Amino acid sequence: MNFPDKWINKKKVIIPAAVLIVVLVIVFIWSRSNHLQYRNAYTDWDAIQKRGSIRVGIKQNTTDYYVENGVVKGFHYDLMELFAKHFNLKAHYTVYNAYWDSFWALMTGKVDVLAMDLNDNPQLGVFFLLTTPHSYSSHVLVQHKNNMLIDENFHVLYNSNTSSGKPLLLVVPGFSDFYKDALFLSRELDTLNIRLILKETFNINYILDLVNEKEIDMAIADQKVMESSSVLYGDVDYSVVLTDTLPLHWAVNKQNVSLQRVLNGWLDSLKNTRHYFILLEKYYSPASKNRTKAGIYHQKINNNSISFYDDLIKKHAETYNLDWRLVAAVIYQESRFNSSATGKGGSYGLMQIMPRTAARMGMDNPYSAENQILYGCKYLKNLKERYAEKGIDSTDLSKFVLAAYNAGACHIDDARLLAEKKGYNPNSWKDVEKMLTKLSDRRFTKNIQLKCGNYNGKYAKNYVSKVWDVYRHYQNMLD
Repeated sequence: MNFPDKWINKKKVIIPAAVLIVVLVIVFIWSRSNHLQYRNAYTDWDAIQKRGSIRVGIKQNTTDYYVENGVVKGFHYDLMELFAKHFNLKAHYTVYNAYWDSFWALMTGKVDVLAMDLNDNPQLGVFFLLTTPHSYSSHVLVQHKNNMLIDENFHVLYNSNTSSGKPLLLVVPGFSDFYKDALFLSRELDTLNIRLILKETFNINYILDLVNEKEIDMAIADQKVMESSSVLYGDVDYSVVLTDTLPLHWAVNKQNVSLQRVLNGWLDSLKNTRHYFILLEKYYSPASKNRTKAGIYHQKINNNSISFYDDLIKKHAETYNLDWRLVAAVIYQESRFNSSATGKGGSYGLMQIMPRTAARMGMDNPYSAENQILYGCKYLKNLKERYAEKGIDSTDLSKFVLAAYNAGACHIDDARLLAEKKGYNPNSWKDVEKMLTKLSDRRFTKNIQLKCGNYNGKYAKNYVSKVWDVYRHYQNMLD
């Protein structure tokens, strides 16, 4: 802590607080598992490369990982995507609202790395290896501008709140490094006969909403996050700086030295590039175009928003028993949520329906965004029923539907036929996906009567992969 001199003599409270937190961690871990050997489960760098993917634990908020008009964005998301691309890996993300859950996931090997803002402290060092810093920030006290309790010189402002005798409410993300600051602040205010109740919750944007609406008195946050969120919280003050500038890190399992070494080398190299500073500007500068109120307001967790068309997508997806997030992922891939988009062959609208398909389903007024979604969902439902009747189980069914939506059912049927002729399972997407890429090889399809002839199936394969990737993000973030 870096409080003024008159508060320094109380710093010793940090030591018992830290010990308490370590004890709580140990008790929590013991209660979550009877098999302590799982505590050190991890996948080293060589195994990650052989697997071809890295599993990432991340937090959803308006700076780390979020959706803006269908596009997945975020500082930590962009950093991890750059890392994965550099090493030819696929990054798979799991969202954790609570630090407890993310820490447990890392310790038990469910994720390989936590890509989030983590301070270097003794508690984390017991269980994890931290990477070289990815960025820096101070901790600040968050208050409402019209309800200030402490000024930037750390003077207590005696007003109706501090002099009423009612306890003040301070909220921080559970088991974050801010908890240590909160305990210290609580002790200091107590010496002034001002009672402070400390509560914890998960999401920082939810906490800031509470301060902005005067439902709580104070919170603690990273200064860089407050600066980037200032456009959303015009009534919030964060001028009281509680700490020096602190390094922020990612974390890997305590035993995973090989992954830490690779991440450190890559991060150190990236921080010397212009791209790195562009990302910092993009996500943390209040002047960034990416931080406009119109651009990020609906990304806040409680809004559960992907696009302007969410209500229509949910309505028609429910009618046809489809996952609305999958429909949204199709729309993103087809048109980027542009209802006026046109494509090859005369396809048009949000879901790029072909004229022949529209005519066959009796679609009228193709310029109506609602009709585009309605008939797109209807077509997806028809494809779903078609492949469900063939005995394809739910695990692969959606991928067959997506492939047929892109390539046409005839080409997918040919790929299934080819799979069967070559001794593969025609109901397994993994096997049919292989055959899709063989449809263009006349030598491979020789003596097999294809209904629709040779076809470059790599487009359908890539389409399914792209839509599924977006869909997984939407699943992570939205109910």
